[in-house]
Amino acid sequence: MFTTGDNAPHGEDVPFHVPLSVFADLTAQAMLLVDPVSQQALFASARAQTLLLPNGIKPHLPAPLSELLVMEEQLSDQMRLALMTSSPLSFGITGLVGGDRILAKVQRFSFHGGPPLLLMSLQDEPELARRFKSLSNEILALNQAIARRLEVERSLSRTTAALRRSLAIVRELAAITTTDGQHLALASQVVTDALGGSGAVLLTQSGTHFLCSATAGRGLGNLHSGAHLTAFSQADMLDWEEAPADTGQALIAALEATIGEALDPARTCVIPCTSSGKPRGVLIVLADGAATFEEITTFEIGIIGEALGSLLARGEMEAQLNQISKMEAIGQLTGGIAHDFNNLLTVVLGNAEALTDELGKHPELREMAEIVTNAALRGAELTNRLLAFARKQTLKPRVMDVSQLVQGMDSLLRRTLPENIAIEIVRGGGLWKTEVDPGQLESAILNLALNARDAMKDGGALTIELANAALDDDYVASEPDLAPGQYVLIAVTDTGHGIPGDMLQQVFQPFFTTKDVGKGTGLGLSMVYGFVKQSGGHIRVYSEVGEGTSIKLYFPRSLAQEDSLAFGQTNRSAAGGNETILVVEDDNLVRQHVVSQLKAFGYRVFEAANAQEALEILHQIADIDLLFTDVVMPGGMGGRELSEAARALRPRLKVLFTSGYTENSIVHNGKLDPGIELLSKPYRREQLALKLRKVLSAK
Repeated sequence: MFTTGDNAPHGEDVPFHVPLSVFADLTAQAMLLVDPVSQQALFASARAQTLLLPNGIKPHLPAPLSELLVMEEQLSDQMRLALMTSSPLSFGITGLVGGDRILAKVQRFSFHGGPPLLLMSLQDEPELARRFKSLSNEILALNQAIARRLEVERSLSRTTAALRRSLAIVRELAAITTTDGQHLALASQVVTDALGGSGAVLLTQSGTHFLCSATAGRGLGNLHSGAHLTAFSQADMLDWEEAPADTGQALIAALEATIGEALDPARTCVIPCTSSGKPRGVLIVLADGAATFEEITTFEIGIIGEALGSLLARGEMEAQLNQISKMEAIGQLTGGIAHDFNNLLTVVLGNAEALTDELGKHPELREMAEIVTNAALRGAELTNRLLAFARKQTLKPRVMDVSQLVQGMDSLLRRTLPENIAIEIVRGGGLWKTEVDPGQLESAILNLALNARDAMKDGGALTIELANAALDDDYVASEPDLAPGQYVLIAVTDTGHGIPGDMLQQVFQPFFTTKDVGKGTGLGLSMVYGFVKQSGGHIRVYSEVGEGTSIKLYFPRSLAQEDSLAFGQTNRSAAGGNETILVVEDDNLVRQHVVSQLKAFGYRVFEAANAQEALEILHQIADIDLLFTDVVMPGGMGGRELSEAARALRPRLKVLFTSGYTENSIVHNGKLDPGIELLSKPYRREQLALKLRKVLSAK
């Protein structure tokens, strides 16, 4: 038992006389007997020791309270307060086991008049600790919620600022016009200023590389408009086409290699420019000073990139529409002069040939006549090329396998091109058929081969590739006059010096050429362009300076049965005849020339200046065998209408049309109407004779 010296001298440290039997029935509970003055634990039940002490440690009682629990400042205050009141008090204490809070119910009592002691009843379940934990968790959750809310507010603030900034940029970009050709540089400057950048470069795709289309702000090393990012590989370009947002680091590395300057990625903002999901280019903005682009959000980059992509697409579309309008204007002008010009050339060519024959005994004069003949033929070729460009020429398309035609040109190409140019023809398997004029196609390929030869003065390689191709909606979206579908592709590729990027938009314009003065007319590609377009196809040029040029021709696939390419042979010995021919021509010079030539061939000839005169002659003369009429004539009745009226009078009458420009009377969609025979002006005497015999001899 604990003992206390009730009669001990004052000040002596004597034990309390507390019979253990008093606590015998309390030991099953968590009980603690404390002397508040000395702050010693006089008694601690086994349950109390388990709650307070770690690892089953048994204290040697009496012992300081600090050996059983954590002594806190408020604990002494709580015990003094318990000594001052007779009512039980409850407060929390902290045991040495895990530092959990334990609820203690404290009651003051004394034995035998001795000094007051404190009896503490400890809760087996630490309810107070759970409350504290719950409160702590609630406070933590609240702090986290507050932190999340603050982050949301900061994010919303950044998003709002980004939205305002991006909308301001979009408004400025939408107001930019593309007519002056400065829209890309202006757009780059707008974005650079809005983002607080010091400089920027706008890159657009050119073949398998990026082309610098515009710069803004301070210069980027030696980078200038038209330069290529050659360090951006073909594999990088494929990655960019599939996922523009993931190629930022590769673009920065390529830009560093081009300008010879290291760039800090944190101070570089890469903005992919897309339109309707299709990559159009990329704008790279450099930060000003020590600033970075941390405040620029992905959301903002997406909005700006879409606006830039739309501007690029709008510029491309308007440029194409302007080009089409220009082509149409040139085509109308060409059609307007072709008729009269070809009439003049017909007279000049015919008389020059006649003089050449008559001046056999005068070599000097004969040579002069031959010069006139050659000049007239050259003028006729120029006119025909202009008509081809204007899509006004008369085509005779056939459903065919173009690989047979191209393969048949192999020997011609090898004779035409020098030996230091290697020629390869690559044919894809299962090549589709297309409907195309074989003569015009052969001429177009030959023109492209000659251009390739001129671009490879020191030799190189020419590849003609034939393959099937499908143009989808995304591709044709930027081509106003092109329909999606299946096409036959003919790609003519050389390894020459290439064409500068700023000239690519002009290569199809008549009389534009990159060759030296006197080396070309500038009508070769124009003719190819007009022929392809008139055939319902599409043409695209890819070129890089120092790498070469690839010109791709697309012709619509045809599901019709293939036509035979065999042509009927005309008997060249039968150059004349004795039949009766009615010549209808409004141009006096041409009419006189044709009549004289027909009479020289042995034909009986009647002539008329217009359709009304021709019909009067048909009413009076019954034995006319052939009507040889111009197509375009004044007076409201052209050659087509005249032929119909004439055949109403003479059902067996044969008709041969002639014209320098047919318009749409006997030619529709570039194709000569079925059953129509046409001799295009200007023509040579032999051509006239053979065509007349062919029509007259037909059954």
